[in-house]
Amino acid sequence: MSTVVGRSSDYGYGSVRTRISWGAILAGAAVAMAIYVLLMSLGVAVGMSVSDDVNSRTLGTSAGVWGFISLLVALFAGGWVTTQVTVGESRTEAVLYGVVLWATTSVLLFWLTASGVRAGVDTAVAVRNMTGNNTNQAEMQQTPQERQAALDRTREASKEGSWWAFAGILLSMVASIGGA
Repeated sequence: MSTVVGRSSDYGYGSVRTRISWGAILAGAAVAMAIYVLLMSLGVAVGMSVSDDVNSRTLGTSAGVWGFISLLVALFAGGWVTTQVTVGESRTEAVLYGVVLWATTSVLLFWLTASGVRAGVDTAVAVRNMTGNNTNQAEMQQTPQERQAALDRTREASKEGSWWAFAGILLSMVASIGGA
């Protein structure tokens, strides 16, 4: 007795393919990144124009708020584009497309940020090496208590900033899902 094994096409089944459209994800990510760069360029231009009229704290806060709003708008637009170039997804799939778009865009932004930070550190090290290892006179005149107070202020600002960064990243994911 022989056993005949049929092909999956004999039973009306096709090959198993991925259900995600990476073309749509990449299109949405490209649109999100482009809109983000455009809006951040606008923010830099406005910031440079008003920098003489406002104090540095106000300018820094405004830049942070603008960056946050720019990210939300860009991810919303990217999520919308992703679902528009995808064929026949359900609401659940649209949410998943939004999450994958957010993750893809976040990885790209983190990579670009890390590259920029590394370039900045390399430049700072090169400049310091060119000018010698001179220490700042103001640092030398600080008492240990003043140094500790400055360190404590930096720690507190870092804590607050990290929570705001977390909240912003979470909200940016929600915006991407909302756009999808």
